Amino acid sequence: MTEQTGDSTRPRPRFSDFVAEVGEFVEGVLPPEDVRQHFRASRVEFWKGVRALVDLRIEHISKGGKQQKGAAVPVE
Repeated sequence: MTEQTGDSTRPRPRFSDFVAEVGEFVEGVLPPEDVRQHFRASRVEFWKGVRALVDLRIEHISKGGKQQKGAAVPVE
């Protein structure tokens, strides 16, 4: 697993050992495919929510920022 160097008493780790460790780490961190599909779908829903908020703000600005009040009623 390790290579000895002539000028040091400590064994030197091989690059392939490092790559194997990183591979194991990545496999342990990544969720299964069905979980990834769920997160992708939730990301789409999140951006749809943001779009709805932007649309509401555009509508509000388009109306001049005035809120509609009650209907006018003629008084006799």
